[in-house]
Amino acid sequence: MSDKKNAVEAKQSVPKLSVQERANLLTGRHKIDIRKQYGLPGAGWHYYWVNLDGPNGSNVDKYEEVGYTKCLDKSGHDIRRKGQSLGLAQILMRIPLEEYEKIQYHKLDEPREIERSIGRKDIRHLSENDIYGEVQITPEVIVK
Repeated sequence: MSDKKNAVEAKQSVPKLSVQERANLLTGRHKIDIRKQYGLPGAGWHYYWVNLDGPNGSNVDKYEEVGYTKCLDKSGHDIRRKGQSLGLAQILMRIPLEEYEKIQYHKLDEPREIERSIGRKDIRHLSENDIYGEVQITPEVIVK
């Protein structure tokens, strides 16, 4: 009985962690909430760091064409940072969450169309011969 009581007490003493906090413990990565850091609204927005320079130039125009806007700090300046992987200059941009979800959905249009065009079948109910065809091996050697 005492072991059960100790286990219950130990479980109650463990602090409850958010999903992000647990992920940080597992990966060793500590994600900083940029919305809180810069006083930006969180709900209803998708934020993304966009490269200002690089081998292909700036990506800002491409993101602005689909609806992203530059984020400004309290003093009205662009929010910038040095990129993590290649050390490129980056700017923080945002888009309404509804628009972001539409963009993500439409990214799958081409793969969906390809699947439809190749006539993909539901293969769960077919025999192996229906899926792969039939192969016959004969001892004849054909040389052309």
